[in-house]
Amino acid sequence: MDTGAQKPRLLVIEDNPDTRGIYKDVFEREGFHVLLAEDGEKGLSFAQAALPDVILLDLMLPKISGFDILKRLRAQEDTRRIPVMIFSARDATADVQRDTELGVTEYSAKALNSPKQMVGRVHALMARAGHPQTGDSVCPHCRRPL
Repeated sequence: MDTGAQKPRLLVIEDNPDTRGIYKDVFEREGFHVLLAEDGEKGLSFAQAALPDVILLDLMLPKISGFDILKRLRAQEDTRRIPVMIFSARDATADVQRDTELGVTEYSAKALNSPKQMVGRVHALMARAGHPQTGDSVCPHCRRPL
């Protein structure tokens, strides 16, 4: 039954195919529309074209690093307000501080959170960003009609 509500859109930018697949399955079961990108170039392109509700971003990516993606997203009007959660194997304090300065909304070490825990963190992140999670008539980032 279609209720008319749009699914929240999640972009996962991750180079490991197994990790991408796991996150896709878990988030789709939780009602998300999931976009996947295996490298930084595709991830940046998908983010700019699809304007997802939230982005899960790995830092160490082929073609364009997660740091550079974040800088580019924050420099563009349409993408600067998209909540970004870094999920990385790296958990260095310097990374967390630099990422926060670049506009990361949340930082998560992959080893410390299961995919199911990440769903909860993404829901909390979306709520803090003002997204109602069950669909909205306007984009929460640029306030354009959906």
